[in-house]
Amino acid sequence: MRVTELCQVPVAFSFGVEHALSHFYVGRNQQLLTRLQQFLLQDSPDFLYIWGPSASGKTHLLSAFTQVARQQGMATHYTAALGLSEASLLFDSRVFDLIMIDDLDGLNGNALAEERLFHFYNHCQLYNHCQQRKIKLIFAAQASPHAVHISLADLLSRLRAAEAYRLQSLDDVEKQYALQHRAELRGLLLSDEVCLYILNHGQRSFAEIMLLLDKIDQASLAAKRRPTLPFIKNLFGW
Repeated sequence: MRVTELCQVPVAFSFGVEHALSHFYVGRNQQLLTRLQQFLLQDSPDFLYIWGPSASGKTHLLSAFTQVARQQGMATHYTAALGLSEASLLFDSRVFDLIMIDDLDGLNGNALAEERLFHFYNHCQLYNHCQQRKIKLIFAAQASPHAVHISLADLLSRLRAAEAYRLQSLDDVEKQYALQHRAELRGLLLSDEVCLYILNHGQRSFAEIMLLLDKIDQASLAAKRRPTLPFIKNLFGW
């Protein structure tokens, strides 16, 4: 297994514009983006494992590449690991080209759910050998394949065989660049001074910083004013 360390921006799962690939701050993640683009195009039924701490951007990445895959004509499906039903064992593998399985940590030692996921993986592999169409799988978790809390040894061995990429939380400099990038996509110009003030006085989670940006955008539009430092101070009372 090859592990690559990367950095990413977190947001909630959605298929909206806010979670498109264009809203994804690349930073040091170009290697992963390139790999995912290759992954969608390659013929081999490979699978990937993406891991990183909570709110590091895994679900944003799944959402963004779900949209990319659909634009390429692929049938896609997203599910949390615990949401995998008995019906999915047959239905999903026959209908979808790309299946995203998020939150492996949510299994948390659930023996029935682990066995269901193990059989689903094996069913997809068997389908790939018997059919011309290949199914691609992407797993996501907070923990690495060697640290994820899964008791079923056979399932664990399958996950550890994956090509794995680690997503790291943004550092302060990257948060500033990402905040300015997301603001520019909304037509807002945030100076370095304003960004640093927001990062120093707001919440540390980038997901929460994005909620602040929503408020800034709405207030700036309503007041028909640029988001200057005095405007931000008055808006949040910091």
